[in-house]
Amino acid sequence: MPQQITVHVHALVEAAEREIETLSANEAVALHGGDGVVFVDLRDIRELNREGRVPGAFHCPRGMLEFWVDPESKYHKPVFAQDKRFVCRRPALGARHPDRAADGLGAGRPHRRRIRRLESGGRAGRGAGRDQAEHLKLPMTLRLIIGNKNYSSWSFRPWIAMKVAGIAFDEEVISLNAPDFKDRVTKVSGTGKVPALIDGDVQVWESLAILEYLAEKFPQARLWPSDPAARARARAIAAEMHAGFVPLRRELPMNFWRPAKPRALTPQAQANARRIDGMWTDCRNRFGAGGAFLFGRFGAADAMYAPVVSRFHTYGVEVSPAARGYMDALQALPAWAQWRAAALKEPWVLAEDEVDWPTVLRV
Repeated sequence: MPQQITVHVHALVEAAEREIETLSANEAVALHGGDGVVFVDLRDIRELNREGRVPGAFHCPRGMLEFWVDPESKYHKPVFAQDKRFVCRRPALGARHPDRAADGLGAGRPHRRRIRRLESGGRAGRGAGRDQAEHLKLPMTLRLIIGNKNYSSWSFRPWIAMKVAGIAFDEEVISLNAPDFKDRVTKVSGTGKVPALIDGDVQVWESLAILEYLAEKFPQARLWPSDPAARARARAIAAEMHAGFVPLRRELPMNFWRPAKPRALTPQAQANARRIDGMWTDCRNRFGAGGAFLFGRFGAADAMYAPVVSRFHTYGVEVSPAARGYMDALQALPAWAQWRAAALKEPWVLAEDEVDWPTVLRV
């Protein structure tokens, strides 16, 4: 039976157009940087690579908009939960459902007129992305300087926090054994170590300091729990990770490409593992009712312990059922898979982080 199309695409687009405003570049400049505005770039990643990014914009692929906006969707991004106006860089909105795609924030239109769109787009605007970004003179996108994804546990922490929170950033990977590593990193990091975050004229180093900076700059990401007791505990265990567990870190270096294989631990490293297992279990029992992570939703504390999850997995460390469930939740994150896939492709081998040296075991 032939399909009977009663509402054609042009009608859907026209309906969407009535629900949004169209802004010129100059109007966008006036709005950018305001506390009540979020810039959203809806273009495909290939378009971004080809045409250039709108600096400072949150990237949401057009096909994921409805899923990331819907607070009941498992793919929901907290950036869309804000009571703010959203300025969208075309492709044009409205090619799906006018009540949802055009309004961008769910049926019922509780956020009517909160979507604005930058002028130009589609084929007419191709090739103009870089020119538009330069014309707008918007603030630079955050840039995160990191080390090898296979080995650099400290780099992994802010990276996964920003990815899960939906914070847009560019990354620069510098191998830890690069001859010019120190010279390049010292320009942006007071310690000469990675990670380091660049936000315009602001430079932040040390993983925990970067997470605190991000939590202040992007409060909608809710990197720390809102409840004071939970927030105090989250900060305490994050600081404990930052300063402690040296035997565990020394004996079990992060190594994504090593096949999972148990390794004997010293009593000191075993004590570290028991302490971490106990902390995870306690946090899950006391504060984890709202989700699968230490304090329910993913946050800064989870980012701080993400490399430990990798270590426990790689070296077959036995943990309690609660800790195992927590590890499974972290490893199921799309951001985890993205980092791991990149780590497995890296060419650099660091002998000091290969516990089976001179053999290098790779999955």
